[in-house]
Amino acid sequence: MYEIINNIKCYAPELAHANKDFPVEAFEVLYAAEEGHFWFESRNRVIQHLFSRFVGKDYAADVLEIGCGTGFVLKGLSEVFPQYRLKGSEFICRVLLLRKSDYHRLSLFNWMLPKCHSGSPLTPSVLLMYWNI
Repeated sequence: MYEIINNIKCYAPELAHANKDFPVEAFEVLYAAEEGHFWFESRNRVIQHLFSRFVGKDYAADVLEIGCGTGFVLKGLSEVFPQYRLKGSEFICRVLLLRKSDYHRLSLFNWMLPKCHSGSPLTPSVLLMYWNI
């Protein structure tokens, strides 16, 4: 079951607004720094190359990024592979809104992986998956 918050499907609504480990303000700084920064731009080019090589440019892939942050990787994929169906998940909804207004074709939602044995949630920094249904 999910709750709609700011037009985003939230499967973990208790985490949708804030988190002590990842303050929303930090994501806003990150969002402002990503465009044109050599690290983020280079990482996107590597990811785009890997998708081009292993998935293909003509393939209409379904792509899910778990832990999409501001959506910068998905933005890069959408520019190079417009035929891909892109989805992104981040647990703080306000972070998702940073990119949502720029890229309407991204499907973004709040979701949290189950807790691991230590009790902390499993949230990979970047996990990209593709599938064909």
